Amino acid sequence: MVTADSLARLCFFELSQALEPNASHKERQYKCHLEVTEPVYAMTSILDRLVCGDAAGQLSVYTWADVGSFSQSGQLAPICRFSAFPTNISAAPPNEINALAMMNGDRILYAGAMDNAVRLASIERPDKIIATYSGHDEYVNELALQSANVFLSASEDGTVRLWDTRSKDNHIFRVAANEKLRQDSSGRGICALDAEEDFMVRFLVWISKHKFL
Repeated sequence: MVTADSLARLCFFELSQALEPNASHKERQYKCHLEVTEPVYAMTSILDRLVCGDAAGQLSVYTWADVGSFSQSGQLAPICRFSAFPTNISAAPPNEINALAMMNGDRILYAGAMDNAVRLASIERPDKIIATYSGHDEYVNELALQSANVFLSASEDGTVRLWDTRSKDNHIFRVAANEKLRQDSSGRGICALDAEEDFMVRFLVWISKHKFL
């Protein structure tokens, strides 16, 4: 298992050892950590690779073979790193990547960032953007994939957008506009979501003025 912390580290846990009924406290701690250049805010596993999106808008790609053989804390060079998220849409730096997702069996990476946009890239060429989807008024917090052509994005603007890659149309769910979900002392950001295959959407939301990482 890999986790990221605010100290710009990826921490590695040995699950098979940690989940043993009689495992000690030491055996349940992380075995080592990888020092990275920026704090990592999003991760996803794609085939044999681990993709990390960080606070500077960079995508770093590691192989699980390299990660699995990493046994001492320190640095490990990614097989590739790209600054795939230029700040040229609607937000000023930092242009952090907040969400990463991928459909099982596909090789297309979906990434949402602080410039309010979602971008699609091939895992074979993460430096080359396939498409950009803009429309949110604030940064993207979370992504959910419904099918190979349909995905959803949750934003700090209080909406969830449903996108179809075959067209330019999108449907807007104004979640924060629902009075039952609003609180006078809170903001409107949508922090998490999920989508069922039958197109019924269930939202795991918390309306808050804070950004959750």
